[in-house]
Amino acid sequence: MKHLRLLVLLALALGLAASPSRRLAAQVGVRPTRSPYRDILPGTGWTFMAGQVGGDGGPTQLSPNSGMSYGLRFDARFSGLLQGFVGLEYLGLERMVLAPDDSVVNRYSGPIDAPVWIPAIGLQLNLTGPKSWHHIAPFAAFTFGAAINSKSAEDTTAFDFGTKLLVAPSGGARIMFGQRVHIRVEGIWYMWKMKYPETWLTEPESEVPASGDPSNAPIKSIDDLEDWVFTPSLRLGLGIAF
Repeated sequence: MKHLRLLVLLALALGLAASPSRRLAAQVGVRPTRSPYRDILPGTGWTFMAGQVGGDGGPTQLSPNSGMSYGLRFDARFSGLLQGFVGLEYLGLERMVLAPDDSVVNRYSGPIDAPVWIPAIGLQLNLTGPKSWHHIAPFAAFTFGAAINSKSAEDTTAFDFGTKLLVAPSGGARIMFGQRVHIRVEGIWYMWKMKYPETWLTEPESEVPASGDPSNAPIKSIDDLEDWVFTPSLRLGLGIAF
């Protein structure tokens, strides 16, 4: 019986000694060197951006809509998932000119230069948190700011783009090259509200429609004096973190 008790105690000791090892082995999982995820340690940095803007100018073709964009932004991470940014963009765009008193066929001319400056702030949601997956870190973002354009001397009508509220949802990914450098690929949709002169509800003197015919006025109804215009853009960026 004494030997039996010793054997039982020895078996229990061996079992207890092996148990932590099994638990630790179960927790190891994929080796860190072989995991597809990598920590993104820096949370602040600068990004230099350039892109191509393309659009149709909205229903009246007067919204600045096509050209190149250039920008600089500063990012600060609040948590693994969320970071904020401030930035400034220059959009070297063009737009058409509408002569409201001319005929439907001849009322458009251009395009003319219509550069837009965009000071903005925003929030970015990092979809894989503070990590990259196979060196790729996808994100969704929302930008809020102003779109500023000076009246062009080439447009002698009452239309003036002026300064408008800008909202811009976007999405894309950062391609990480180590901890400090990344390439940013992003699609963004600039959104602003256009406003047109009320005099554009009047029929042009050169082409007054016959009774019962459709209106030839540049703006058909009072409800169309304002409309939101969506202008897409694809841009690339070089980010440097610290």
